[in-house]
Amino acid sequence: MDYYDFSGGMVNCKSPYLMKSDEVEDISNFEIENGGLTVRDGTKKIYGPFSNEVKGIHKLLSPKGHEILLVDTAPTAEIVVAGTNCNLTMHASGIQVIHTTGGYGFLFGGIGKTMLPLYRRCDGEITLEEPQNLCLFLEQLEDDYTTDGDFPADLFGHHIIDSDTGVLYYCDNRTNASKENIHELIKQAPFIRLGKIGGAVFMKYTAGSKITVDMKKGYYEHTFFSISEMTSLSDIFPDVLDLPGVTQTAFSCKHFVWHPPSMRYFAAGNKKNPTALYISEPNNWCSFSEVNVLYPHLNLGKITGLLVVEKSVVVCYEYGWSHYVGSDPTEDGQWSLLSVPNGTKFGSTICLTPGSVSFYSNGELMSFSSSMLTVQMLYSPSSSLYKFLSKGKVTLPQSPNNAFAYYRQGKYYLVLDDKILIYHVSSGAFTCYEGIACRCIAEDYSGRLLLGRGNYVVGFDAECHFDYQPETDTDEPISYRVCFGVLPSVNENEIARCTQMVVKVKGCFNHLDCEVKLSSEQECKAEKLENTSHLIYGKSQWNHRYFHSDFTETRCTPNVSGNFFRLEIEGQTDVGQTEKFSVLNVYLEMKKERRK
Repeated sequence: MDYYDFSGGMVNCKSPYLMKSDEVEDISNFEIENGGLTVRDGTKKIYGPFSNEVKGIHKLLSPKGHEILLVDTAPTAEIVVAGTNCNLTMHASGIQVIHTTGGYGFLFGGIGKTMLPLYRRCDGEITLEEPQNLCLFLEQLEDDYTTDGDFPADLFGHHIIDSDTGVLYYCDNRTNASKENIHELIKQAPFIRLGKIGGAVFMKYTAGSKITVDMKKGYYEHTFFSISEMTSLSDIFPDVLDLPGVTQTAFSCKHFVWHPPSMRYFAAGNKKNPTALYISEPNNWCSFSEVNVLYPHLNLGKITGLLVVEKSVVVCYEYGWSHYVGSDPTEDGQWSLLSVPNGTKFGSTICLTPGSVSFYSNGELMSFSSSMLTVQMLYSPSSSLYKFLSKGKVTLPQSPNNAFAYYRQGKYYLVLDDKILIYHVSSGAFTCYEGIACRCIAEDYSGRLLLGRGNYVVGFDAECHFDYQPETDTDEPISYRVCFGVLPSVNENEIARCTQMVVKVKGCFNHLDCEVKLSSEQECKAEKLENTSHLIYGKSQWNHRYFHSDFTETRCTPNVSGNFFRLEIEGQTDVGQTEKFSVLNVYLEMKKERRK
């Protein structure tokens, strides 16, 4: 009886006769866990719907440390604060976020902007020591009253929300309110309009003395503050002042990185000047000068990506790579070529992976060691320092319409149109997710993986056994399959028969839609996967006890004859099932029948 595990992952480029015992021909929507295969996590709706298709997700932190997501829905952009959409949009196509020493910078359409400090209404007290502009995000609190609920007749010192419009008001004096007059009363003094729930207000502190502000209260003396309700996200982002030189040109670049050793920002990818590399003034992301425009290697084509690896600035071109190490690129601008045989036209697939840089190029997934940046490789290239990760394992398309990548927790996610190829760095194994066409991948501060799908942001969730479909606003089952050729147990001139097959699984129930099929060049036999054995027998001092095990197995006698055998497992999840389905291992008992 032979045992097969699946830790080698997907290999669809080899003949089944050349595959190892832990490799399979094809995997769809399975994940490798402990040598077995587990149906991948499903997706659920996290944020949305947004005004347009989500094309980018950028992660920020507010001054108080809570999460902000800037969602690029070109030709607009929207902002999510602490999990709630601000309901503010801005016309901005192709936003980039720059992490600066003073907060955040934003680039789009040749315009540079900075972000005002953003606070939540429930953030408690903050202390301001000098005049300052800030934004307050308005959210509903438990002690807020609503006009269609129960509220006291005297609302002095309280907040009330107009149930019809969602507008928040603060009562600044004694009142005599009732259900009959509240809607007319809130439009008059002493009620002060603060703004819509889910929106934001702009607050300008004009005094010069130190002041402590209660952010929860949402109302302040006009001697210190002027408050205006914001109608556009643009109000959060003041324009960066126009500076001489090539600032406008640098702001139109697609790639922007910070290089700590030189304390400068590097920019590249301007459509009008695609071979140029722009270098900022020290510690100033919005100041570039004409003398700091370099063209390191014109013969390598357009610049398609920038990356900071250790102390080096790595520049990716269409047909090669170069890098710079130094403290002042305007004086010691020595650029060295890397002996990597391929560049890439898909700069969005470049990711830092453990000890290496990985990228997609010409239908192959490649990586090169970061040690290449410290070893002179101009005239003595070493293939041990770069690898073709996908060659001989999986087939990738040459020219996808959409290609980008994301690295997280040992997995390199390569998105090619409507498929996600996952490369497991530690084991060198590939798996594949199908049915999840996304435009971007990001990660929130809790570590949850986020995907832009249609007008929504969805996230993988271990408790979901289904996929959220934004087009239909429904949960759909996950279709999965795995197939592999059984390694030869007989010679080419012999015939064998499979007399018994055992599939051990976890989370398998009678209603599970899963089929196991064993086929040869002569015949085929299919069996429905069922929990035919799941009891554990225990003996105690008082009585006999039986326990239900999480592990089950299906035994069958396919009696399939042939010289070459192929095993397939496929099915789909049940939206109502409570446990994830895993295939742990497969046993096949083969007996030789005769020679041909």
